[in-house]
Amino acid sequence: MVIDRIKERCGKDFPIEISITGYDPYPGREWTVEDSIKFAKLAEGHIDMLQLRTNHVDYNHSTGFNAEPIPHLHIFEAVKKSGTKLAIVGINGFHDPDLSEKALAEGKVDIVGMNRAWISNPNYGNLVYEGRREDIVPCIRCNKCHRNSYAEPWTSACSVNPIFGIENRLDKLVKPPVRKKRVAVVAAGQLV
Repeated sequence: MVIDRIKERCGKDFPIEISITGYDPYPGREWTVEDSIKFAKLAEGHIDMLQLRTNHVDYNHSTGFNAEPIPHLHIFEAVKKSGTKLAIVGINGFHDPDLSEKALAEGKVDIVGMNRAWISNPNYGNLVYEGRREDIVPCIRCNKCHRNSYAEPWTSACSVNPIFGIENRLDKLVKPPVRKKRVAVVAAGQLV
């Protein structure tokens, strides 16, 4: 009823997306892929896009619970191929532009959610457009963009993009140099 009222007020062309857990096996709150398919069928005519995620295990955690680059792709694909008329939005693991394009081309999703790719690379779109995939800084799935600490107030950070979360304070944190200097950056380490 709420969604229908939103459509009524905003117009039938106003897109509405809902995000749900696509799969959750925990006892007492089990939610199967079949449940997601049933939900998608019930939501047709009310919403336009269905974003799927999973609460099973945080596959985006840096400890690498799952080696798959897009760990939930099979869930997105199952709901998409169920015949639903909703646009299926997949999230989690869409960092590699080639794998994202492949998932779209193979009809496993209609839309890819790429928040972390853009957090680690604010210029992600330009890099892909210019064919500079080698310059994309990979997200290491550290989860700092979700929450840096549960003991402190909400903050977001990125392990590979040092200015994320402090853009509005950067001018106060780094003072411009008083005079120009010539510097050399010397690094040591092992090339992989």
